[in-house]
Amino acid sequence: MSEKEREKNLIQEIEEEVDETIHPFLEKILNNIKPIGFAIAAIVLATALYSGYDFYQQSQQEKATNELGKILAQKDDKAKVNALKGFLKVAPEELKISAQLELARIYIQNKDYEQAARVFGELATAQDVDEHLKRVAVLGQSKALELNRQYAQALEVLEKNKEAFPKEYNEQVAQRIAFLAEKTKDWAKALAAYEELKASVQGGETKFFDYKIQTLKKKITS
Repeated sequence: MSEKEREKNLIQEIEEEVDETIHPFLEKILNNIKPIGFAIAAIVLATALYSGYDFYQQSQQEKATNELGKILAQKDDKAKVNALKGFLKVAPEELKISAQLELARIYIQNKDYEQAARVFGELATAQDVDEHLKRVAVLGQSKALELNRQYAQALEVLEKNKEAFPKEYNEQVAQRIAFLAEKTKDWAKALAAYEELKASVQGGETKFFDYKIQTLKKKITS
């Protein structure tokens, strides 16, 4: 048998041993090679579009960060406030908090306590704000209302959010409630706050609290 004949027989044997179920599969691939090519092209295009969108988002974030930096660098408070208001309308969520805090700071500094309370109130009720920052915003809102002589509203804000504060805030919140309750002449609330403060001292000096408690009890019974 010649070399050529042996080679032909070997190829024939290999073909006979190959599982016939492979052939339809290969045939299907061959028949659909063009649609598969289009599908791959579509995937490549989608990936490119997504990458482009991701890059666009990143560039917009950087652009907004740079814009906020320029606004914060302004010296004129009136111009800064107007710029911050405009920025907040289009700012990414990640940068809105920084802009709002700066806006509240300027309002407090310029004694525009009503506007400061409004901004702090928006922060305190926002959904995506960190819990710690929300508590700071509540205290800021209450303080701004107090500075605006809206003592009843300031007291209401603290009482409404009192349970949301962790234990380390108890003394600070109780002090604010005691002060504001006295300002609104709600002697019962002031008394309860001072009694809470006295109980938290745990063996320390209580003369001031004793004096307040006695004074308030007289006011309640008089």
